Amino acid sequence: MSIGTPTVAVQNKSDTDATSYTIASTTFTSGNYYLLGTINAKAGTPNTPTISGATSGTWTSVASPTFNTIATPLRRLSVRSYYATSTFSEAVTIDFGGVTQLGCAWVLLEVTGVLQSAPLTQTLTNRTDS
Repeated sequence: MSIGTPTVAVQNKSDTDATSYTIASTTFTSGNYYLLGTINAKAGTPNTPTISGATSGTWTSVASPTFNTIATPLRRLSVRSYYATSTFSEAVTIDFGGVTQLGCAWVLLEVTGVLQSAPLTQTLTNRTDS
């Protein structure tokens, strides 16, 4: 099985202060792998989001480093992954556990041809301050 080219399924942002953000309804295709990247800001250490949807179930944490650090981090970049075992459409929620963030941006990538047993081989999280 050869790996396909990642395509952007959804990308958007909100400058609104909120405790959660909803991604527009997206079609998830059986056998495809999804990576959701989020970036959020907060005065003080930004919270790590959880990702949820009615059908998609559990999103696996890939990385969630903070950056823009002087004394306290002001931004967080998080990546979550999901492997679709059925085809469905749903809106996905990026949730910060009731803690208000100063906006959020997100991009959802869809990748074809990924093995479910070993979808990710390496994660780079060093040098988040540069």
